Amino acid sequence: MKFDTVVIGGGLAGLVCGIRLVRQGQKCVIVSAGQSALHFSSGSLDLLNSLPDGTSVEYPLQAIDRLVALAPRHPYAKLGKERFGELAVRAERFFAEAGIAVDGGVQKNHYRVTPMGTLKATWLTLGDQYRCEAPDRLPWKKVAIFNVTGFLDFYTQFIADEFRKLGTASCLHEFSFPALEQLRRNPTEMRSTNIARVFDRSENLDELVRIIQAESGDAEAVVLPSVLGLSRGDLLKEVQRRVGKPVCLLPTLPPSVAGIRAQQQLRKCFQEAGGVYMLGDTVLRAESEG
Repeated sequence: MKFDTVVIGGGLAGLVCGIRLVRQGQKCVIVSAGQSALHFSSGSLDLLNSLPDGTSVEYPLQAIDRLVALAPRHPYAKLGKERFGELAVRAERFFAEAGIAVDGGVQKNHYRVTPMGTLKATWLTLGDQYRCEAPDRLPWKKVAIFNVTGFLDFYTQFIADEFRKLGTASCLHEFSFPALEQLRRNPTEMRSTNIARVFDRSENLDELVRIIQAESGDAEAVVLPSVLGLSRGDLLKEVQRRVGKPVCLLPTLPPSVAGIRAQQQLRKCFQEAGGVYMLGDTVLRAESEG
């Protein structure tokens, strides 16, 4: 096999690089030894959240001059404000063209809820993950937090404690049904990806909606772990429509369903453009001439 370019690593950087190369007419292969960091992501992409002196950044473009003064060798400082902004906007456009919905932009950071329930500044958030504009409050007085019985990678009490500091009360609910009980028989199977596969089936999604409708009460919004389907990215809108309330998906501890879906979409985009993706292979050495 002969290729114009061999990309080592099939994560975010490797896939973005590969997609751009094949779109420019190159014959390209990506060699990936296994899972990438996207499989462990929080559902957001950071850009410039704070300066080296610890100062929080709300407007990334406006902070570049200060970054140059503090850390002239920082990669963003070397790019300069104009190039930094240009590439950030290009990246935002790239994700849209690749079929990955994201919220946010380089003009202003927003805030996402972490797996521990705190708010953290970020640049882009995958479209089905919850984002917030304020750094110190949520838009609701009361929410209902639901978790699958036995799912240990989503800490509802920690989240509720942090939400209380933000002025939002929480009522906690656990739920299960036969399809989820099958996973519980083996604790190692109660992982976010396996739960997400359960909700790829319409009858299981119907059961989840019924439970939320019956138990969410007077809560203004519903909070769920990010496990709504592994192969489908449109389930959140369907659940919100049927429940009649905002439904917020929060990241869990790894593995990340949102990150895996993004990885799958980028890989699909690369291969459909003509790229070759070699999963499970390891690069042993390289030889170069000239």
